[in-house]
Amino acid sequence: MARKKRDGNLQLTTREAEQLADSLSQV
Repeated sequence: MARKKRDGNLQLTTREAEQLADSLSQV
């Protein structure tokens, strides 16, 4: 996980940010 997080840190952040925005939009 740590290894993938380093390489896909940007992708993971982008995906999490999108999910967070969706959650905020739904609220």
